[in-house]
Amino acid sequence: MSQRNYRKRIIIILSLIILSLSAYVFINSIKDCLERKSIMVTVALYRGPSELHILQSEIYIFQLKSDGALEVFYGDRFADDFIDPKNINLVKNERKVLSEDQLVQINQKINQIKNSEFEENLVRHGWNAIIKCSGKSYRFAYGRANDKNHDELVTMLIEISPFEIVNSAGHVVEQVIID
Repeated sequence: MSQRNYRKRIIIILSLIILSLSAYVFINSIKDCLERKSIMVTVALYRGPSELHILQSEIYIFQLKSDGALEVFYGDRFADDFIDPKNINLVKNERKVLSEDQLVQINQKINQIKNSEFEENLVRHGWNAIIKCSGKSYRFAYGRANDKNHDELVTMLIEISPFEIVNSAGHVVEQVIID
């Protein structure tokens, strides 16, 4: 085989590899985009740092998808992006299709949240929550949101979760007690 034919084959092979990798990246980016668009609301419920729980990083992430499925993730977070389940060391993950009634109630809460005035407030001793919907994020201490709809949405998701929402000590997650 001549040197010239050898070079042509190498160029063709490299071109095919580059084309295949480009197609793979393109398809995965479209898949990620479609998956993000299918999420109606994401709620993260995580333990606020305290002297006793400096390294405590347990987190629950609830994702309600447009097909009516609620997917709940539990694990330890390892990044500051609290909303993305890819940023936790997954311990448990379950999915549940919600009833029409449950979806209507959740949608009503989401609409009330979108139309509410909101002030961020977080705590060091207790559970904090982040609600992300329609491109907005609402961060608050669970049980101390300045608008009751925020707390009520988190409570609804806890109650309909496919598994029990408990902390690492096995206690049911509760709202912050107001002194």
